[in-house]
This record gives sequence, C-alpha cells and structure tokens, in this order.
Amino acid sequence: MRDPYSLLGVKRSADATEIKAAWRSKAKSIHPDHNQATPMRRTCLPRSAKPMSF
Repeated sequence: MRDPYSLLGVKRSADATEIKAAWRSKAKSIHPDHNQATPMRRTCLPRSAKPMSF
C-alpha cells in the first residue's frame, strides 16, 4: 500500500488542518466532474481517504 501522506503530499508531522487542506485539494483535482476525460482518476480518491479517518 502506498503511503497516504505521500499520496496527499504532506509530511508525516502535518497537523489535521494541513491534511484536510491537502485532501480537499486532491479531491478537487481528481473529481470526475472536473476530469471527465480521465476515468483512471476515479480510483485515486478512495485510496487517499485513509488519512482523513482520524
């Protein structure tokens, strides 16, 4: 499994605010409504959900 912190692009010492901001930015960039030409991005969001479960 890929490291969820590297997936979001934050350090392991990041606080909840930084993780939340990175999560929202990532979610916006890979959201299917914004990237209809890239169906592969639909599978990225569930994998990056792990850091938000705190």
